[in-house]
Amino acid sequence: MATARDFWVGAAITVAVGAAALVVLGAVAYARGGRDAPDAPATELDINTLKTGDILLVGYNGVRKFFSRCVYGSVWTHAGVVWIDPGSGEPFVLEGSVYRPPHVNRVQRVPLLYWLRVNRRVAALGVIRINRSPSAEVLSQAFSRFETGRIGIEGFKVNWARFLSTRGFDSLSPESLFAPADVRKPPTKKSAERNLPGDSLFVKAGILPAPAEFEHTATCHEILIATLQDAGVFARDRTPCSYFPSCVANRRVPMAKGFEYAQVEPLSAERVVEEMRLH
Repeated sequence: MATARDFWVGAAITVAVGAAALVVLGAVAYARGGRDAPDAPATELDINTLKTGDILLVGYNGVRKFFSRCVYGSVWTHAGVVWIDPGSGEPFVLEGSVYRPPHVNRVQRVPLLYWLRVNRRVAALGVIRINRSPSAEVLSQAFSRFETGRIGIEGFKVNWARFLSTRGFDSLSPESLFAPADVRKPPTKKSAERNLPGDSLFVKAGILPAPAEFEHTATCHEILIATLQDAGVFARDRTPCSYFPSCVANRRVPMAKGFEYAQVEPLSAERVVEEMRLH
């Protein structure tokens, strides 16, 4: 029969193994993705200066900043690419993300103003500006390949071990780019009665799509890299899972000929969001 001592020994071993795994993951992330540029003052965002192909970043401060650097190798944990609709001129963010309905767990085009309103609550925003915009039509078509696919967005999980290895580029099919979807168990009667939080209950409530809808899962940075590879902005040298999130922020993903990204520029969106509220 297990004793209290056995429990605490097991807990200590679990924590030690988890901490060691984070150290290894962080070390590989730093080696492969480089270090973030030194902190710089945030500049007020002018939406009119954004163009198709710019990359928007979301990051954290405080304890979450430390954890992000350990796991991701960077404070920038989320990324999407700007796309200006050539018909209406409205700016969107092309990304894989999990927001409230109707922008739930999926690969999607999110209106920039909605994106700013949601993400400004996070500690940090940034932009990586591209030297010249790719064709809006080409970028849209590239993104549509994944937008219409059955791809779910995943957070930190065990199968992130795939980022520890590199794989040569094969094709742009989801089968060769992304991980197969997990088969999740339906919520138990007990968990439903207790109203416990979790993906399964969100699915049951209709807030998130059912797991059966997904054939593959990917992180936001894998979606971004795959899209920009298809659009001819990033070089097609390796599959997206060969890069850590820090590789995007620190310009470690090889560019196609003629394209170049600047360093991360920290942003403040308070004025823009306030103007949105007033109008």
